[in-house]
Amino acid sequence: MPQPTAPDKEARAAQLRAANINPRTVLATDYLNHFNEAIMLLEMIPDMPECADDFLSWHPLSYAEHFTASHFKARDLAIEAYESADANVRAEFDNITAAMTSILTAVSAAIQAAGRAGRRHHQWPRRRDRRRLHHDALDHDPIRLNRITISSLFEHDLFGKPVSIFPDHI
Repeated sequence: MPQPTAPDKEARAAQLRAANINPRTVLATDYLNHFNEAIMLLEMIPDMPECADDFLSWHPLSYAEHFTASHFKARDLAIEAYESADANVRAEFDNITAAMTSILTAVSAAIQAAGRAGRRHHQWPRRRDRRRLHHDALDHDPIRLNRITISSLFEHDLFGKPVSIFPDHI
């Protein structure tokens, strides 16, 4: 197969840029939106437990599956470009997205298990309540502030299950 000429490379780069595909990596960041949506829902669960159902409906998609199902205007180009990406770039990208998929599916499984155990809609302290606790502690005892800050992160795990917190004799 003949090597592309400089004008051909420039035209290809312009085509990729116009399609919102990185001409250097030939990967479209639109695929990362698949993960961003799940992460945003997960972050909202402590303040809006009803988001758990939306998060639990998320399922992993491969790069090609994402674009095939999307309304991305250049989805065929995105899939073709991905398939032609440098093997090292693609392997690194695939490793990162596989790790994100693994984390999100593990979190989903744990939330589902917690739901089956009846702890699905645990009422975590709202952000404003945690801030008030931190402010009150700072007014009186900076060591207590650190303890409250840390324990507010760990007194309940992500799924509402109580976990041990620091002893009272700090």
